[in-house]
Amino acid sequence: MIAVDAALEKAAVLVDALPWLQRFAGKAVVVKYGGNAMTSSALQKAFAQDIVFLKYAGIQPVVVHGGGPQINAHLDRLGIASEFRAGLRVTTPEIMDVVRMVLVGQVNSDVVNLINDHGSYAVGLSGEDGGLFTAVRRGAVVDGADVDLGQVGDVSAVDPGTVRALLDAGRIPVVATVARGRDGLTYNVNADTAAAALAVALGAEKLIILTDVEGVYADWPASDAIIDRLSVKELEDLVPTLTAGMIPKMQACLDAVCGGVPRAHILDGRVPHSLLDEADRKATSANGVELRGGPAGPGNAGPPARSTAGTADLQRRWRAVMMDNYGTPALALAAGNGVRVSDVDGNSYLDFVGGIAVSSLGHAHPAIVNAVSAQVVTLLHTSNLYLHEPELLLAERLIELIGRPGRVFFANSGAEANEAALKLTRRHGWTADPDGGRLEVVASDGGFHGRSMGALSLTGTPAKRAPFEPLPGGVRFVPYGDSAALRSAVGPHTAAVFLETTQGEGGVISPGAGYLQLARTLCTDNGALLVIDEVQSGIGRTGAWFATTALGIEPDVLTLAKGLGGGMPIGACIAFGAAAQLFRPGQHATTFGGNPVACAAALAVLDTIEKDGLLANVRAVGDHLGHRLGELDSPLVDKTRGAGLWRALVLRAPVAAAVEEAARGRGLLLNAVQPDVLRLAPPLITARADVDEAMPILADSLAVVAGQHEVPGRRTDDLPPATESASR
Repeated sequence: MIAVDAALEKAAVLVDALPWLQRFAGKAVVVKYGGNAMTSSALQKAFAQDIVFLKYAGIQPVVVHGGGPQINAHLDRLGIASEFRAGLRVTTPEIMDVVRMVLVGQVNSDVVNLINDHGSYAVGLSGEDGGLFTAVRRGAVVDGADVDLGQVGDVSAVDPGTVRALLDAGRIPVVATVARGRDGLTYNVNADTAAAALAVALGAEKLIILTDVEGVYADWPASDAIIDRLSVKELEDLVPTLTAGMIPKMQACLDAVCGGVPRAHILDGRVPHSLLDEADRKATSANGVELRGGPAGPGNAGPPARSTAGTADLQRRWRAVMMDNYGTPALALAAGNGVRVSDVDGNSYLDFVGGIAVSSLGHAHPAIVNAVSAQVVTLLHTSNLYLHEPELLLAERLIELIGRPGRVFFANSGAEANEAALKLTRRHGWTADPDGGRLEVVASDGGFHGRSMGALSLTGTPAKRAPFEPLPGGVRFVPYGDSAALRSAVGPHTAAVFLETTQGEGGVISPGAGYLQLARTLCTDNGALLVIDEVQSGIGRTGAWFATTALGIEPDVLTLAKGLGGGMPIGACIAFGAAAQLFRPGQHATTFGGNPVACAAALAVLDTIEKDGLLANVRAVGDHLGHRLGELDSPLVDKTRGAGLWRALVLRAPVAAAVEEAARGRGLLLNAVQPDVLRLAPPLITARADVDEAMPILADSLAVVAGQHEVPGRRTDDLPPATESASR
């Protein structure tokens, strides 16, 4: 246990009073340890005490370190000379062996032991462990000529899984900054920029870099005034004037903030307990410089400035310039992290809407952030005139996951994917009957396939279709789940049957056992295409990659969108067998479909679902969610439906909108998808603890609304059963 000395006595006084500590509780803060703080015994002790205290205060510190002085000393003892070019050590294989030995074997162990002298929390690792850092060789230009620096690298990718696991286990990760390259070599990477990359990947709340100077001077060398805070734009303008030692530190701060870290702070590490003083900024306003997110300057694709306007002002501006497609939204969201979002007024919410089943990995997931960031600076757009590898890799991956040969057309949304599928059915109809064409498509009442004209013609809600009629004709609607009606409707005149595996917008309604299998049989017997819309159900939403494969159904055409991109706009129309050969050049196209950035995001989603075992998580947490929904004791609750992390709470009165509003006011986002149905579609990363946090809020919201409305008796209609198979 930690010894209570003067520093911790000060900390104990601060803990209840400091909003910094309260605001950062439970969140990651990455600290780059270096300079005098690593060599002075008094500063070492103060640093270790501060780190352990932050841990006790509920913050999740992560320490990243280099070790330049220690490397220099060891090379001198071995008689190995170092050459520096462009301010960087030329790292030969011999020198790299020493760098690795010193950083991992000596410095990392020393830092771990230093922290553990004050509380047994620290665990050491290197950037090579668990593929934490991936490096690319770094070059330099000296006097206009390219210079080979040897095994000096820049961090090109971060997999924070190992660090996350340690944080989840209550540990303090201590990271030595060596990294593995894709060429199999080990690289020495700058500790400042490595710390920034890790902060971005973790979605940290702050990056802190310890240095050996007071901070950044306002007008060096004419003035000794320290700049207290900077915006991104201000720092971009300032970087060309900085001395060489500060450039990587300030660049690291810039990289972190532009990558989504709210703040980065350079501290004077020569000041004992500077980490705690940073917490109490009012007492130490001159201790270093803080960089805050702001508008990016020329040449930097940082995040836009966060609005300082409140919700009411933004709603007023919305009404003035936005078409009235959605009414005026009740919330103005500003940021998200994991399963939580916050609005411009500073309120936080558990997000059980998930962007309407879109945010499969939640918000600001490092896998998507890294993939999108890397792709944006590599190749942003190509049009459909040229191929690019991310699109090809994604198509191959989808076909592999489905397990059947097929061909893919990428669009930008579910509606566009369904438009492509509808055009395929028309091509199939004329191919089957060149004289008159098979033009009829069978769809279901209550189904939803999009709001573009073709997709709308398939949507089985008259109120949605009526204002835009006449729509493309030839669509026949049958009651969803009615096997007799489906048998009667499908015949030799049918070009296709167009169905969802579960009606999402209808209220997460399943058609019942055997219905989709019957559709498959009828289409096969009558030469029609079976088109299955998995825009909502696909990509893990029910606990399987695709609901159709879990049900053993092989559609001729499958459409996807929503969760595939994890927040980036993408849709896919996948055809199999003869249907995959129907389109010819020029018959269907899109300028933006299959965009490289959207495809990179989708690949990251698929990789993460597989690597992190999220299908199993969806099944386990989904079962827990279904159980907790079933336990709700409210006169308003009739039944629950759904599977995985795709659930509906069916009410006995048309008060879903009122419950949604009440829950929103208490910090929980739900979706009143029907007047008497609430839909829950949280991210696939949702944990049992998130469900357990949400349920009391929902119960309280139901109680409030029940007290305001007369509740009728239990319904006796023929809605599907309360619970359904987790494979649906």
